[in-house]
Amino acid sequence: MKNVNVDEDLTCEMLYEKGLVYKYYLKNQAKAEEVFGDLIANHPRHLVAKYTSSQSGIALKEQQNIKTT
Repeated sequence: MKNVNVDEDLTCEMLYEKGLVYKYYLKNQAKAEEVFGDLIANHPRHLVAKYTSSQSGIALKEQQNIKTT
């Protein structure tokens, strides 16, 4: 289903832009980190989330399936 990727792309882009508005225009670092954190937590595999993580210093925690023996 192609629309799912488009919807996720738009969601990630909008969250990133929202975080930038809080950080640079409203000078609210705490709210910016909250928005960036939500982006990273909810879309950890998306390219925008990975970029946001590298730029913001917020740790990216990709969920991994680890099998134990």
